[in-house]
Amino acid sequence: MGSERKALVIKTKNYYFVCPDNGIAYPSAEEDGIVKIYQIDENISELTGELSATFHGRDIFAPAAALLSKGNYTYFKEINEIKELNLFDVDISDTEIRCNVIYIDRFGNVVTNIKDTVINNKKIKKVYFEELEIPVVRAYSDVGIGEPLALIGSFKTLELSIREGNFAREFRVKHGMLRLRWKK
Repeated sequence: MGSERKALVIKTKNYYFVCPDNGIAYPSAEEDGIVKIYQIDENISELTGELSATFHGRDIFAPAAALLSKGNYTYFKEINEIKELNLFDVDISDTEIRCNVIYIDRFGNVVTNIKDTVINNKKIKKVYFEELEIPVVRAYSDVGIGEPLALIGSFKTLELSIREGNFAREFRVKHGMLRLRWKK
């Protein structure tokens, strides 16, 4: 940690997240359903000896996880707010989607942060990258070899691909913001 941010335990329907309050656990915790949020008292470090300025994984988070496994909430205080980081925010209008490239895999498939629910709810059948029309399909085999396609990938987000090709290299796509046009 090494900063003033809080150390947290986020209890969800199925899990406990022991983490810093930097927003990184928020998308997963929110998806599972946040039940309670606790701030970890830094005095928990007395269980391991001392509080390091740089090794809170050992001094705060590990003892917190151990206490949770025993059902012991001695060093936890319930709070109501945490930092929210929403990785899946996209800006969508009637004709355009502004999104982010979150990953480019080794095959050059461009993984965006557009969730499958956005594609399904809007009934998007085609996206346009620059002047290129790209059909939204179910599988790679739905287009010919060398043809571009968009599909919902394993991250349950929209991916831009070329069947047996490299979309990122072909169209010089990098990480960061991406603008697509769309049609039903």
